[in-house]
Amino acid sequence: MRILITGARAPVALELVRALGTAGHCVYAADSFTPNLAGSSRYAAAALQLPAPRYDPESFRAALRTAVARYHIDLIIPTCEEIFYVAMDHAALAAETQLLSEPIEQLVDWHHKGRFQQRAAALGLTTPRTVMINSTAELVAQLPAFPRYLLKPAYSRFATRVITNCGPYAGTRSLAACQPTPAQPWLLQEFIEGEAVCSYTILHGGRITAHAAYTTPQTAGLGAGITFVTVDGQASLTVAAALGSSGYSGQLALDFVRTSTGDYYLLECNPRSTSGIHLLQRDQLVRALLDRHAPTWVEPAGRRGQIGALAIPAAGAALLRRPVSFERWAMLLSAIRTPDVIMAATDPRPALTQLLQTVRFAAISHRRRISLIAATTDDIEWNG
Repeated sequence: MRILITGARAPVALELVRALGTAGHCVYAADSFTPNLAGSSRYAAAALQLPAPRYDPESFRAALRTAVARYHIDLIIPTCEEIFYVAMDHAALAAETQLLSEPIEQLVDWHHKGRFQQRAAALGLTTPRTVMINSTAELVAQLPAFPRYLLKPAYSRFATRVITNCGPYAGTRSLAACQPTPAQPWLLQEFIEGEAVCSYTILHGGRITAHAAYTTPQTAGLGAGITFVTVDGQASLTVAAALGSSGYSGQLALDFVRTSTGDYYLLECNPRSTSGIHLLQRDQLVRALLDRHAPTWVEPAGRRGQIGALAIPAAGAALLRRPVSFERWAMLLSAIRTPDVIMAATDPRPALTQLLQTVRFAAISHRRRISLIAATTDDIEWNG
C-alpha cells in the first residue's frame, strides 16, 4: 500500500513509518516543516511539507488533497492534532482514499474533555465527579462542593494547565489562572488519588484490532510520558470496547487513574496516536492498522520503551540529587537498558533530527513566549 503519515514530527509517526516500511509498504511522512523525525527515516519514501494547519487550514487541506492525488495514496494515518484539520476535509478525502479517522463532527465530541465526560457517564463508565464551568462566577459557586479538586480546560494537552489543590502538583498553578468562558469552558473534577494508566486502541467500525495499556514512570512535567511500560490491559480494554461500540473507527487513547483498590477512573480521551503505539509489537501494529478483520491483539504486560534523550538524563539528574539511593541507581540502570523509541542502529538519522527539531521548537518557544512543550504543537493545535 501507499500510506501517508501526517504529524511526522512525532515519535509515534516515526514508529508508524518504521513499522509499515519494514512490512514492505511505501510510506510518506508529512508535516509543516522539514527535517522531521519520521521524514528523516530510511523507511520514508519522501518527506512532504504541508502548510501549518492551525494558521492556514485551507492551504493545508488543499495541499493534502494534492499529495493524495500526486502520490496515489491508499491510506492516510494522522498522528497528532493535525487530525482535526484533516477530518474537516473528511468527505473529500474519503472519496479519494482511506482515512483512519472519523469526520470532524464526531471527533469534536471526543476531543472536548467535557463532552467526552458526558459520553462516558452516559455509558455508565466510572469517572470522577465533574461539572463544566463557563464563567468565574460558576467556579466560585461550585468550588466549595469540591474540597479536593482538579481543574483543566476543555481543550488542553500535556496537562500543562492543570490546577489542583491535591497531590505533588498542588498549588503549582494559581486558581486565578482559571478563566473559563462559554467558548473555552473548564472542567472542575473531584481529585482521584492513584496511579496514572493510559491505553491506546485501534478500532475499525467499533471493532478493536489492537490494544495496549501502560504506565509512564517518568514524565516531562505533569503530563507527557517519556518512559512507558505495558500493564494488564483487560480493564482498559473493556472501557475502550464500550466507548467504541457506537461504531468508532480510528485511534483511541484513554487516560485513567487506578486507585489503591484497583478501580479505574476514566479521565479523558485523545482520538489520535499516543505513546502506546511504541509498545505494540510491530507485526501486530501493522496488522491492526491495515486489516479490519484482524483478531484483537492485547499487548502483554512488561513491554518497555522510552524517549532516551529525555529519560536517561532525567534518571541521571535524579541520582545526582540522592547518590546513595538504591532506587535512583535502579532507575538509571533501567533507563540505560530500556529500548529507545527514536534511536535505532538500523535507522540512525532520526536521532540527529531529534536535536534539530528541539532547536527549532526552542526558537518558537522563545519567539512566541510559550513553553517548550507548547511549542512542539503550536502550529497544529486545535481548540474548537
